[in-house]
Amino acid sequence: MNPVLECALIALIGVVISLHYFNTSTPTKRDPVVQPNSLYNVDFCILMDCTGSMSPWITTTKEKINLVLEEVRKQYNNANIRYAFVGYRDYGDGPIQFEVMDFTEDVSQIQKFVAGISAQGGGDTPEDVFGGLEKVLSLNWKHETRSLIHFADAPGHGRFYHETSDNHPHFDSDGKKGRELMHALVNQNIQYTICRLEKITDIMISKFKEFYNEHGNYMLTIVDMVFERRQPQYRTMVVDEPISTMGLASAPHVDSIHEGVAAMPTAEPMVASLAMDKAHRSSLPTAAPTTSATIESAWMDAVTVSIASAIKVTEESKNVK
Repeated sequence: MNPVLECALIALIGVVISLHYFNTSTPTKRDPVVQPNSLYNVDFCILMDCTGSMSPWITTTKEKINLVLEEVRKQYNNANIRYAFVGYRDYGDGPIQFEVMDFTEDVSQIQKFVAGISAQGGGDTPEDVFGGLEKVLSLNWKHETRSLIHFADAPGHGRFYHETSDNHPHFDSDGKKGRELMHALVNQNIQYTICRLEKITDIMISKFKEFYNEHGNYMLTIVDMVFERRQPQYRTMVVDEPISTMGLASAPHVDSIHEGVAAMPTAEPMVASLAMDKAHRSSLPTAAPTTSATIESAWMDAVTVSIASAIKVTEESKNVK
């Protein structure tokens, strides 16, 4: 037989056999391919003042981080979370001015790292907040959803950010540095949540919110943990979403000690339009502010708010409903 015709015949037989096989055999059942959801691939960083007055918050971070992040993973379909920690103190604190651990998927590494941190250092009232933020920006951010939570009971240096004594009162006197840092956070798609632990940070938080919100579609989230001296049974929380939608309204009722709004059920969270930040403001009854249980509860609520806010930003950027 002509070699060319022989090759053609062999090829034809192969095609016929293949067609017969695919038309008569039962298709192999395959498991559905599960695409990773980038919304729930989260980079989560804790930025914390590590000077003497922050001891209760550092202790709570050591003890509770694994518990609250496990709950977050359950809530967000086994979210894949990487963790980082940046601690800061003040100028002149030498080698302990910063305590930095870059992102890891092993939460036990963060626990071990934070366990070695002690609350110490600091001189005048303000601390090196700006140095801490610079360390945050230098981390190895990778995941699409990026959450930064900041625990601070003192403002950064410069009278532009506070009205207290300061050994460096002229630092960033026009706010240029603060604006650059806030814009850098937005440019790196980092959702910033700041916890107001003392009223002395009010001016700084207000400036940060102004700078952060003016650049892009991001909104600074504020969690207000200042215990009102006149009504110590309340802890005020200010967030950019109704608290009940984030699973935080577990108290018997949610009401407000602001603007004279009457109490209402948790299923219908109070919504107040505030001139400064247009946030939703609610107050949850808690134990006395000196108890460790109260600090733990506040810390866990704040971390949940921070991650939920970052995921919401990613959802909105993808038009996910």
